[in-house]
Amino acid sequence: MRMERCNGAPVCLIDESIILSSAEEERLKHSFTIRYVSPSETDLTKFKQCDAFLVHSYFPHALLAALQRCKYIGVRAHNADYVPVHVLPDPLTVIANIPPVAQQSVAEHVLAMMFYLSKQLGLARDHTLAGQWRNELKPGMELYGRKLGIIGNGEIGQAVARLGTMLGMDVLAADKQGRTTPGGYPLEQVLREADIISLHLPARQENANFIDRQRIQMMKKGAVLINTARGSILDYDALEEAMLSGHLRGVGLDVYPTEPLRTPLARFLSLPNVICTPHTAYYTDRTMERMNRHLIDRAIHYFDSLIDG
Repeated sequence: MRMERCNGAPVCLIDESIILSSAEEERLKHSFTIRYVSPSETDLTKFKQCDAFLVHSYFPHALLAALQRCKYIGVRAHNADYVPVHVLPDPLTVIANIPPVAQQSVAEHVLAMMFYLSKQLGLARDHTLAGQWRNELKPGMELYGRKLGIIGNGEIGQAVARLGTMLGMDVLAADKQGRTTPGGYPLEQVLREADIISLHLPARQENANFIDRQRIQMMKKGAVLINTARGSILDYDALEEAMLSGHLRGVGLDVYPTEPLRTPLARFLSLPNVICTPHTAYYTDRTMERMNRHLIDRAIHYFDSLIDG
């Protein structure tokens, strides 16, 4: 499929959540006519007339279904689950993700959540400002020598494990379901023994509600649970029960079943032993530069290949 530029540059829609530097935007303008769009758009015209779409948000199915002439969708994420293929009008539309580049930033975010929850930083701040000092403040959790459970031992899980090892923690990486890996541990053992559990599973159908009520109850009383992976892998109703009952010491959440989170998901989010962030574990200066570079390079390369081919 060769593409001619006699009628002007191809039209590229850009998800407005993708913030580009002036230099990055100029690079795209050399190859495309660019237009920004948001998931709240009501006019389908832009979507019907675009050739490429760069996305990092969940767009309504009605908008994706309007991509009638779109040849290329670039997803600024390693997981391409932002775009359900069955909704697209052309099954031949290329959907391209980017390589994993956020391992370090996500791992550091997990570590920050571990410190916040183990040292009770939110509650300690509230006590200080209220003039309560240490009154009724329980001792914090020392991380050295504790067991850190990793469920989902890919590149991010391994980066978290390295940071945990540097702190002197005993890392327990769970085996994949139905598979034994060197140095891995059975999932049930990780759930029962870990003092802190960090989730790093992909958002596949078989992982929906992977950490459900039964598995949350397997966790030792007083454990900390952190999810920076995908909201769909965790049963949030069961998690709320565990938090309100006091079964878990604390929870760190960066992802949710529906994003963006416009209204409070549940009562437990406002508890002092919960830290919740708006899907920003990956959101650092260096990671954003790497993600944008891959996103732009791949889009330009694809359309250049159509012209040259």
